[in-house]
Amino acid sequence: MAVVRDGTAVPGLGDIGASASLTVMEGKAALFKTFAGLNSIPLVLETTDVDENIETLVRLRPSFGAVNLEDISAPRCFELESRLIEDDQHGTAVVVLAALTNAARLTKRELTGMRVVISGAGAAGVACARILLEAGVNDVVVLDSRGILSSGEAMAGADTFIGVSSGTMPEDFLATMAPDAIIFALSKPGPEVHPDVAARYAAVDATGRSDFQNQINNVLAFPGIFRGALDSGAQRITTRNEGGRGGCHRRAGRRRVVSRPHRSQPPGSAGGAGSGRGGSGRGRLNPPPAVGAGAE
Repeated sequence: MAVVRDGTAVPGLGDIGASASLTVMEGKAALFKTFAGLNSIPLVLETTDVDENIETLVRLRPSFGAVNLEDISAPRCFELESRLIEDDQHGTAVVVLAALTNAARLTKRELTGMRVVISGAGAAGVACARILLEAGVNDVVVLDSRGILSSGEAMAGADTFIGVSSGTMPEDFLATMAPDAIIFALSKPGPEVHPDVAARYAAVDATGRSDFQNQINNVLAFPGIFRGALDSGAQRITTRNEGGRGGCHRRAGRRRVVSRPHRSQPPGSAGGAGSGRGGSGRGRLNPPPAVGAGAE
């Protein structure tokens, strides 16, 4: 398979160009091999034109069984996504759905009754919104850099905050969320909400980093998505496919729901029952050991 990027949206670095992004693609190829046994070739394209990108990949089509797009800036990523799978969109959406399903179970909520706020209207944010709506979440608010009306109004009474932007969420906005909130601050390298702050308001909190408890990383999903698609001969990956994979991750993660003190802890530290707002114990969702420390 081919792992493709144009260097316009590298996490934490932005638009650094095709050549500078090659090493990241080499790392992605290593993850495909390690977690799914798939051989892949990193390809960086010296063009940001959508038609040229598609034409290049169509001409290379006979050589590959699948193509994975990586870190291509919006809005071009949405046009490309209609024909290909982009890891920022689909991989992130699957692991977010799985984590949120387990967090809802832990906090005794139903997905259909939750109010979810997503910070970031780019590739990952839009994909997360789509998969959550497909899964039955009826109230999803997506914020971009200009907000909805204001971020504070959107956060009031929200059950869940999902961060997939490069911004930060003020603590006074978090204080307006529903009791026993769920906070997934997934941006790297800097999460929208630091775990120490999230712990003051959340029953379940997570980041995208391996040096904090409860990592939610798309490496938990994208190798298996491609392995399954290739093994089954699928020619298209749909939201329904992704929802099914989210369910598999949810069931795997259920066995690793543990009670932790309501504060950030280094990986491997001991945990016990804690208390926080509302006096209830706080839950931490630990990823499967085989990939828990495998951050991109």
